Amino acid sequence: MIRFSFSQNVIALIFILCIMATLKMKAQEMNDKFRSLELKLHSGFHIYSGKSLNDALDNGYGAVEIRLGWAVPKNEKWTHYYNNPTYGFGVYSGALGNPDLLGSPNAIFGFVSFPIGKPDKHVFVIEPSLGITYDLKPHDPETNPLNDAIGSRAGVYFDLNLGGVLWVNREVDFTYGFDLSHFSNGRTFTPNYGLNMAGFNVGLRYHFNRNQNKIDNSFVPKTILPSRPQGLPVLKDTLVRRHLYSVYAAIGTTQLNNRDDRFFNSTITLEYAYKRSVKHSYSLGIDLMYDGSLIVDYPERSKQYLAGIHPGYSFSFWRFDMKAQLGFYLTDNRGKGVFYMRPALRYHINKNIFAQVGLKTLDGGAADWVEYGLGISFQR
Repeated sequence: MIRFSFSQNVIALIFILCIMATLKMKAQEMNDKFRSLELKLHSGFHIYSGKSLNDALDNGYGAVEIRLGWAVPKNEKWTHYYNNPTYGFGVYSGALGNPDLLGSPNAIFGFVSFPIGKPDKHVFVIEPSLGITYDLKPHDPETNPLNDAIGSRAGVYFDLNLGGVLWVNREVDFTYGFDLSHFSNGRTFTPNYGLNMAGFNVGLRYHFNRNQNKIDNSFVPKTILPSRPQGLPVLKDTLVRRHLYSVYAAIGTTQLNNRDDRFFNSTITLEYAYKRSVKHSYSLGIDLMYDGSLIVDYPERSKQYLAGIHPGYSFSFWRFDMKAQLGFYLTDNRGKGVFYMRPALRYHINKNIFAQVGLKTLDGGAADWVEYGLGISFQR
């Protein structure tokens, strides 16, 4: 059982690492030279919806992370529409509560830091992060029955930070923020109430120029290169007004509480999107979904299919779309609630083919299943 969970998360990790490797190779092709190294500390409280871990989570959580980021030089024009963000990867280590019940989770993730407003010695930022968490101690009916939050040793790590960056001197920034963190396996294994945390973070970021050693590597250099990008332009969002059409197919698996059976799920989506500008798109789609776990209550095969319609919004940058969809069932919802949501990350492999990882939810925000899929898109 654990072996299958590991393979599912390896797929997602490979997806993230391939994207990060592509970004790095592209930056190297453009002779990228600016780097940053950040140490960040987290502390806060749990937002827990389960039943048996309240005492274990009462004291909140603490965590530390290290991030390596890089900036893109002037000739990469897409970044100028986003106030020239920094992006990279990081590692996370947390103390989330009683380690005998929850383990000592670590995570590997990719991140993007979007400055908000005019770049200056102080700037606000929005920073989404996505990766894989591991070293969790999963639920076990005999050895760990109280853990109803996590049913697998590994899962998805997501964090959204709203904060600020204050220049201290030529190389150093002080960073701060309020963030929301989430650990979950998307009901790949149950129980899966997930771990949701909210708290504050502070950190120090050090900027350096990797060409410094090539120009002057002496102990007290006479020639000092800039440690940050200088004079990068900022462009206003540009209207494009395109009509996009896509077909998307995805698969996933789920488990039901107190059962070892594994059920197959799939989704086929037909979607129209109006890409208003470089950054923003609005969509409307039809979903045909198959949920194999419905066989427990609905043995008839036709009752295991669901259909829905969703409006959606996408925020685009480079080859990525961060998607948010709110769906409504056109068929009987089979006890899944009035609506469903689908947050997703789409990566455009080329002009017409994309890969996507998303989470289809139940009524509210509870996970229903994780979708791994490919799609074809074209525009008019």
